[in-house]
Amino acid sequence: DEDSKEVETSRTEIIQDIVSDILGQIPRQYDIEKVRKAYQINITPTGVVLIQELELFNTLIHHMKRHLMLIKEAISGDAQMDEVLEVVVDALFSGRLPDEWRRFAPETCKSLGGWMEHLQKRNQQYKYWSLSGEPLVMWLSGLHVPRSYITALI
Repeated sequence: DEDSKEVETSRTEIIQDIVSDILGQIPRQYDIEKVRKAYQINITPTGVVLIQELELFNTLIHHMKRHLMLIKEAISGDAQMDEVLEVVVDALFSGRLPDEWRRFAPETCKSLGGWMEHLQKRNQQYKYWSLSGEPLVMWLSGLHVPRSYITALI
């Protein structure tokens, strides 16, 4: 019927906007080898933690981009929308962090919007740390595994 087609079109448009918005906010993956080379001369326990954090961050970014690109392809008809993508779409539409991303992210109770802000702040900390060295003040909840950093300090 006419009304259900309009609702579905509206939902599809909203999903397209959400996907485009998130794709525009996703940070680039870090060049781990470049960071590793920069720290190679004087690798410290916290430098090892940085490499581990960046690897985990890159894994998360990879999965986010992959799902979002597959959703774009499915909406345009170039790919099939499978069950996993449907679950991701439902979460995005509801403003929740998809479980498929949550598996690769630090534990959180944040909504999707709050989580995206947190992701940006984490990226800023990682960027500063990888380019300028260890920050004087570490934002522990911005780390994937804060316990590793604390252990490295001991």
